[in-house]
Amino acid sequence: MKNLFPGALAILSVAGFVGFLGVDVAAPVAAAPKAYTAAAPLDVIIEVRDSMFSDLAGLVNAGKMKFKKIRRQALFLAEVSNIISHADSKEWQAYEQKTRAELLNLAKATKAKNAKEVKSLWSKVHEGAKGKPSAKANRGKGTPSYKLVAPLDAIMYITEDLFYAIEEQVEGKEFDKITKHAYLLAEVSNIVRFANEEGGDAWKGYADRAATDFVALAKASAAKDAKQVKSLFAKVETSCDSCHEKFRD
Repeated sequence: MKNLFPGALAILSVAGFVGFLGVDVAAPVAAAPKAYTAAAPLDVIIEVRDSMFSDLAGLVNAGKMKFKKIRRQALFLAEVSNIISHADSKEWQAYEQKTRAELLNLAKATKAKNAKEVKSLWSKVHEGAKGKPSAKANRGKGTPSYKLVAPLDAIMYITEDLFYAIEEQVEGKEFDKITKHAYLLAEVSNIVRFANEEGGDAWKGYADRAATDFVALAKASAAKDAKQVKSLFAKVETSCDSCHEKFRD
């Protein structure tokens, strides 16, 4: 399905995004909340983010760099740092703001295809990770809005990878991984509601519904309810396919 998520943001339609998130297109639009608050536990988001740092390290240290993949991964992780920077701790806020800036610089360097510069900037991210706060990061009280730092197409590309990783994990009943990835996708859904002002309340409602559905999937997985996990994932997948048939083909 990579061809359904091309790099050009111009052809990433609202309808297609709604379908990907697994929302029933006939569902009523949810009321838009007034402020941004995290939908998922930040400690889980941090754990998944840190594991994705290992994936990024593998790309940077590969014999032949795939700059486009590095760029997408760095941009996605910069957005995750942006999410975590809304924690209630000033220590976490400062750490994540610094990490976010370094990841954005890394993504920018990939455009010049300068392998030496990419490795140097990755070293800054890697070394900075050693100074991660030891205290638990808790959700902040909320902010009036949320401003994305990464392009939506880059966010969605990695989101798709995570979505299909969950599909494999459902088959293997890897509940711990499903829980963590579903929570991350819930938070991604939660922030992209702010990505398309032209979509209005409809866009926000679809994103809110997706966040709710992914949280439900995460909770069912945490309870190791295999039947419910399979049912919830099938619901997401079916509505995704239905939306593609209706709006994208």
